Amino acid sequence: MPTITRRALIRTGSFGVIGLAGALVGGAGATLAIAGGRYAGRFFPGMTVGGVDLGGKTWGEAVAIFDGRWAAFLQTPLVLRLDSLEWKPTAEEIGISVDYLTPLAEAFKFGRTGGIAGRLSQQREAVSTAHSWPIHVRYRPQNLYDYLDGLAAGVRREPVDASLELIETSSARRFVLRPSLAGRHLTGLEAAREFDFDLSRPETTLIDLQLEVADPAVETEPLRQIVSEASALLEGRIRLIAPDATWEIDRARLVGAFTLDDSGGRLVPRFEFTGDEFTSLLDEIEAVSYREPVEPRIKYDSETAGFTYLTEPVDGSRLDRDILLRRLETAAANGDSSVELPIVVTEPRLVRADPESLGLTGNFGIGTSFFWGSSSSRAYNIKLGAEKLDGTIIEPGEVFDFNDALGPIEYETGFVDGLIIINDRTIPGVGGGICQVSTTMFRAAFMAGLPISERWQHVYRVSYYELGEGNLPGFDASIYQPSLNLQFTNDTDNYLMIRSEYHPEAGRLRFYLIGSPQRRLVEKSFWSAGASEPGEPRFEANPELAPGERKQTEWPIWGLRAGVVRKVFVNDELLFEDEFVSNFRAWSARWEIGPDADGNIDTTGLTED
Repeated sequence: MPTITRRALIRTGSFGVIGLAGALVGGAGATLAIAGGRYAGRFFPGMTVGGVDLGGKTWGEAVAIFDGRWAAFLQTPLVLRLDSLEWKPTAEEIGISVDYLTPLAEAFKFGRTGGIAGRLSQQREAVSTAHSWPIHVRYRPQNLYDYLDGLAAGVRREPVDASLELIETSSARRFVLRPSLAGRHLTGLEAAREFDFDLSRPETTLIDLQLEVADPAVETEPLRQIVSEASALLEGRIRLIAPDATWEIDRARLVGAFTLDDSGGRLVPRFEFTGDEFTSLLDEIEAVSYREPVEPRIKYDSETAGFTYLTEPVDGSRLDRDILLRRLETAAANGDSSVELPIVVTEPRLVRADPESLGLTGNFGIGTSFFWGSSSSRAYNIKLGAEKLDGTIIEPGEVFDFNDALGPIEYETGFVDGLIIINDRTIPGVGGGICQVSTTMFRAAFMAGLPISERWQHVYRVSYYELGEGNLPGFDASIYQPSLNLQFTNDTDNYLMIRSEYHPEAGRLRFYLIGSPQRRLVEKSFWSAGASEPGEPRFEANPELAPGERKQTEWPIWGLRAGVVRKVFVNDELLFEDEFVSNFRAWSARWEIGPDADGNIDTTGLTED
């Protein structure tokens, strides 16, 4: 028995291991060789794409199967038919894409990629287990919707009405008939929007469409009958007649307003004017026919509790454009040759006014003065003057004129003699005492916070105007027609009414300015300075007196510079501030004395008192 050394054992062992490995590799190679030879260039068994078993098929055979299934569908997946017309969009046009080559390639590579062991494993797996790949299909319906919308838009046509077109030549003007055209649009597209297909058996879908016709509103034949009639309506002129003037409109200018009306199934010519067709002409007519109404001067009558006229109202007039346009439409359609202008009478607003409608609801300002100790003639003039102003209406924005509202101070208007100041003396004169009225009115306007544009002081301080609490020097107003006046402005948006209150027992005169009360607050303050003494008494001979008889006609009064300051507030904000300054002269005593036979007068014992 041969001796076996360790080295030999090692070689033997090595050989054994190597031999075993070789055997194993040889077995795998045999398997691959068998599979590779039998399925060379073919799909391994168990390979399915899109539900089709491709085992044993060549690549070309597999592609041919899917080309046969999808080629026709992809070329024409949908047919839209309208009678003899057909629209055949491709799959790409309506958003369908199909990819079967990619899954075929993936299936064909199975068992053919990777190392020996990996391929062997996939091939064994292919024998025992089926493998499937889906076809890649993508459908974008919006592409189909866009295609259908474009198709509908290409077929759609709006109906066209028959119309008349005006043709002008140098000799004539006539209408030419433009025929109507029916409209159309596709129906049945809703079914096409629901388009779908079966992946296992993709087939072309056929959808029938319909064409719906829309008739025009105005057909050709009815319009053909009135062509000559319509042409005649644009010939000649229409006269616009007013009481004192006449205008003309060329009918040719009316063509832009020409239209047709369906009257019981028959088309008739009609015109629709807006006024823009002849704006300048209407403006001219309106300017000629317009007359502003003249509001009356009114005065409140307490006996009738209504207004009386100081001046008569005068109606205004204006052109009613809307009525004129309607009359023109009728005349133009009927072929009339003239239209009477609609001149509307506009009544002055104050004709139907009452205190409430004018907003005369509350006190706006109050002025008060006292005339204690006045003569009966002076008191009479005060009462008469107050009555003449009572009920006077002052319009918004109006400047109140005292002399105008009072009227002439004359014997003929009811006034009597009283003392008045002329130049440097106080003498009897018609209307003496009327300054009590102007002073009271001045105070009412002052306390109402109304702007006072004209006010005159008295020459000297008159005691009547300093009677009563708060009536300090300077709170007076003198008038003398026609040169001296009292004026103030109604700067509110509302009417004002003067109401007087004459109280002989209390020796008081009061004026109320009635209106819509506003939140005007008036603050007044007084100042005075520069008092001056009266001069020496003045003595005058009066032949009408007995010799030596004496009569005092003036009393001494101190001179003074005085002022009243007014601040007018609205809602706590200063509206304006003004001041009324008076420079009262010092006034000397005056005596009248009866002269003796030589014309001399005796002043012995006479003083300034």
